[in-house]
Amino acid sequence: MEQGEAWPLWADIGETESCQGLKEYHCMAIDSARSMFLLNYAIEDIHYFLGTIRDRITERVLGLVERGMEKGGYGRPPVPYVWVGLGNRGRKEEMLTAEQGSMIVYDERLFDPDRTKGRRQGIGHDPPRSSPHYRKIDDYYGEFSKRAVEQLYNVGFMACSENAVCSNKKWRGSSGDWEERVRQRIIDGEGAFQLKDIMILADARPISGSRKLCDGILSRVTGLLKGNRMFVAECLRSAMLMPTALGLLGRFRLESQGENAGKINIRLHGLAALIASIRAFAVSKGIGETNSLMRIACLSEMGLMEKGMEESLTEAYKAFMGACFANQISLKEASDAACLHPDTLGPETRRRIREAMKAVEVFQNHIGERWLLGDKG
Repeated sequence: MEQGEAWPLWADIGETESCQGLKEYHCMAIDSARSMFLLNYAIEDIHYFLGTIRDRITERVLGLVERGMEKGGYGRPPVPYVWVGLGNRGRKEEMLTAEQGSMIVYDERLFDPDRTKGRRQGIGHDPPRSSPHYRKIDDYYGEFSKRAVEQLYNVGFMACSENAVCSNKKWRGSSGDWEERVRQRIIDGEGAFQLKDIMILADARPISGSRKLCDGILSRVTGLLKGNRMFVAECLRSAMLMPTALGLLGRFRLESQGENAGKINIRLHGLAALIASIRAFAVSKGIGETNSLMRIACLSEMGLMEKGMEESLTEAYKAFMGACFANQISLKEASDAACLHPDTLGPETRRRIREAMKAVEVFQNHIGERWLLGDKG
């Protein structure tokens, strides 16, 4: 697809007045991305194209939901907020199927009702959660999140497998709420958040709204992680233990039961193991970038891996992603796209996937050596 064809689509999305219209544009974008893959466009270019269009669609959905809320008597957003992408949306690693992953951060600061100019009070502090003002804000964003997630689903964004979406109260709140959740898990080792939730949060990327609200939370996460070696060690250990599908003598481990029995789960035991290992190591070194390929480049620039390892991990990422794209195009069913039947793989694809899994295991061992030998700086 020529570049000139993409930008009219981008402009038209912002003028669309219905979710049905946005769904049609989303389908057009997926068809274009499918053509790009078949024409051997770089995986990074397809990610960028789909991510750009989906960000624009998300912004338009949020605008339509805001307008619907106002017409329904809820009013305009009572305080600034930011809509944040999680998972592959946060990492800017879009595939043909779009999976929802989102959080909302809103400004909890109170307006003083006795001051006509709307100056704020309580700057930097949570208002009491029992206050009518706080409840009004929380109720608004609860309804807003429910509507937005529903409309994004109608547009073609699949439900999140981890339920990491802002319609789940766990993934929305004021900046003060988020501060408390992060502190409780990383510092106190308690609270509703688990280790995997912090890792999901490490991939967060602001998509629409007040980006400062998101930047503050993410900076806090980075700062707390760098200052808590025990938690970082737990993150690294978890990533290092994620297995690939490579068995003895280079044979692939196949799923043993269920509808995917006899297939290779390339997403879980290939791509996910690679992404998790890269993320954990990058976060432990204070790298703020969320994209996996950029994280690999940053680690290499910092001298934390050799050039050869950077190249092998980059190739591994592209091999896994390429296999997932090809499977999605072949099967046209998102539920099966993560699993490949080995009999359908040609010799070259088999070789690339096998080498990719070897690269992941070598990198996991590299993380262990750097960490276990005391290089934790």
